[in-house]
Amino acid sequence: MSRVACAYIIRKATGEHECCETLEEHVQRSLEVWLGRLKKCYSSAVNRIIYSQGSQTLASVLGDPVAVAIVLHDIGKAVPAYQKKRIMRGRVQYRHELVSGALSLLAIEKAADMAGIGRNDRGLYVFEVPLAVMMHHESISMGVLAGELGERFVTLSVASLMLEDYYDGELWGLERLARTVKNMGAVGDAVVDVLKILSGSPPSRKEVLIALGRLKAYSLSGDTLSRLSARARVAGILHPLVVADSIAANEGRKRCNGDGGTWIVKRALGRDSQEPAEPCLS
Repeated sequence: MSRVACAYIIRKATGEHECCETLEEHVQRSLEVWLGRLKKCYSSAVNRIIYSQGSQTLASVLGDPVAVAIVLHDIGKAVPAYQKKRIMRGRVQYRHELVSGALSLLAIEKAADMAGIGRNDRGLYVFEVPLAVMMHHESISMGVLAGELGERFVTLSVASLMLEDYYDGELWGLERLARTVKNMGAVGDAVVDVLKILSGSPPSRKEVLIALGRLKAYSLSGDTLSRLSARARVAGILHPLVVADSIAANEGRKRCNGDGGTWIVKRALGRDSQEPAEPCLS
């Protein structure tokens, strides 16, 4: 039995920490928002992304890219340093979305291997789902890992420092997440199985850093048109991921935070006398 991983931890007045929402609870809520509320409006766009990626075979086995991104988007929080709330003590701040992106690349490639899908049949899904995962808190990660250090972008040397300080090759709660995801039937069995593998045999620090480097190299490769096309596809996955993540977080953390919600939630749901920006949520 894997240890519980929390998606949201609060510090109480006593100084103790409380798990307000577990990782599997948050992923389940996020999937429910996507599958039950958003997907009906975005399915055509997602299908176009899959065809543009040349990833029909991979998507048919692993699942639609938004659902897979949702399952993987917070697995960087399974690192013990995050769970023990040591995220501010290193040379740089720990940002779970970068580790989630790297782990997502490794997980999707492993799932494709397990499903017997050759590299020539995988398409761009392998890179673009992890990039969406890595960017789901982009403004924050850019602020704390680039802006505060006087950089224009997050460098691999900064990512290496972060991994040295926080990543020790252990991941909590992924078996529990795998069971929840399997019960929902939202993604393919290979994704569920690879979560179990990551739980028992997490990637090394070097493997995570190499995966980050590969994602960076992919994002910078090709001519201008191909890079713009890749950005558009990643944005098409990222947008519903961020909306589902934000709404699920607001719903799951009300008892800790109240029902205010971020500006994304307020805009999407049409609060504060605004029309809902998301027609599926009106």
